[in-house]
Amino acid sequence: MRRLGFLSLASLCLASLGHAEEGPSRLAGRWQAGPLSEVWTVQQWGGACGPRPSGSSQAGGLVQVEQNGAELSIAGLGRAFTTRQCWEQFPGLTPATHSASDRAWKTVCRTGPSDPRQAKVTTAISATDSQLSLNETGEYRFSINDQICLASVRRTRSYRLLEPKFKPPSPPLPEPMPSVAPKAEDARCAHPGPPARLEVRPERKLLRAGESFRFNARVLDERGCSLGVPIRWELGSAEGVRQSPPGTVLVDAGAKEQEIPLMVRAEQKSVQVFVEIASSERYEALLQQGSFNAQGESQKAAEATIATGAIGADSATTSEAGDKKTRFLVVVGALLLGLLALVAALFVRKRKPEPAPRASQVITPLQALSPRITRKICPLCGVNYPGEAVFCGSDGASLVPLN
Repeated sequence: MRRLGFLSLASLCLASLGHAEEGPSRLAGRWQAGPLSEVWTVQQWGGACGPRPSGSSQAGGLVQVEQNGAELSIAGLGRAFTTRQCWEQFPGLTPATHSASDRAWKTVCRTGPSDPRQAKVTTAISATDSQLSLNETGEYRFSINDQICLASVRRTRSYRLLEPKFKPPSPPLPEPMPSVAPKAEDARCAHPGPPARLEVRPERKLLRAGESFRFNARVLDERGCSLGVPIRWELGSAEGVRQSPPGTVLVDAGAKEQEIPLMVRAEQKSVQVFVEIASSERYEALLQQGSFNAQGESQKAAEATIATGAIGADSATTSEAGDKKTRFLVVVGALLLGLLALVAALFVRKRKPEPAPRASQVITPLQALSPRITRKICPLCGVNYPGEAVFCGSDGASLVPLN
């Protein structure tokens, strides 16, 4: 006995419909369809009803979704249908009721009242920004040779967005902060000192879908003077959240609630701040708790202490310190040279020999041991001689002191 026609799927090719005047939909684009699952439940099924229906699964693949006013059309995998139709299609089964909203569609199809093959099929489709779900149920009842044929079926399939046809416009970039002329009291920062800390404000920021925010990061010296040290930003993995430019967080319109870390680095130091994406209701509730100000920012800043010299001091300060060191070494060197010259002079003077006595001053050992004699006399002839004379010139007699 031939299998009844309404238990098999009929292939219908529908032309893609034109876009409505309302403009593009965020659902239009290229989607990945998952497998189509079909599960049957048989209540009554006699031998005259034909082959007993059983479950099956059809492979998925790429499909194209288009916007047609308030409805969608889905084409691909050898099949095309719209949200105004039921997935199960065969002669005699036509739409009876239909409803549609922004992200949900429901169609009920029935056979005619005079058709002996009574069938009711309900197709429901729901959507988010990146997911589509098809859920269809069917009830079938007929009789053949006084045998009742009664069965029901459930079909499901999901779709995942791969590439939107119309990309939503990016949120506008925040306006650059106006430059402020330096105050007179800031003249002390004309020669900043070495880095002392890395500061990022705020430590935590609340954002809603479609918003953006720019964090403020600075490297400061001990006096709070800002230094021109490069800052690096690393945004954690997140869906629908990106940086542009670095330090500015942009949240897509369809981003889900989540907490994303943002790592801020300056040379060898780093701090972590957080972006918390919340729904409008949760955003207001968190503001009421008092942990955030009216702009959704925490009062506290994230800070990291930097050891002196970890990043590099200002060149002017380094040069000035080098000049002072050079002058100090020159002075100390001069003092040491002077001290060495003095010691050398004293050493040379101490070792210098005494000048030799003149010939007239030379004293014989005998003279040194004898008493000083001024005049002498010859005992024979009585002639006087100087104290230095020894013999008489006339008779050769030995001279004696004249006392």
